[in-house]
Amino acid sequence: MGDLVRLGPQMLDGDQEALLDQATALRDGLTHQAETIEDAKEIASKGIARMAWGACGDDGEERLASAGVSVRCLLRDDGQPVDDPSADGVDALLARAY
Repeated sequence: MGDLVRLGPQMLDGDQEALLDQATALRDGLTHQAETIEDAKEIASKGIARMAWGACGDDGEERLASAGVSVRCLLRDDGQPVDDPSADGVDALLARAY
């Protein structure tokens, strides 16, 4: 029992790390760069499209919605919060709506 108490947290940490690695690999494998709205529609039919928000914009959102695709989030390459969507380096993650 003493070993279990000592090893339990290490085992849980290892399991959590393995789950995070699997989830990250799945996300990265399903996410592909899109250059146009049409590319984004096609990619999002099977996974997640990532495209520059400036290339999508408000009218692009409407065009995507007609295909059941919507913006899931905006993000920056540096990982910082998006405070200005029109700034350079802001991407949209696009996926099918269910």
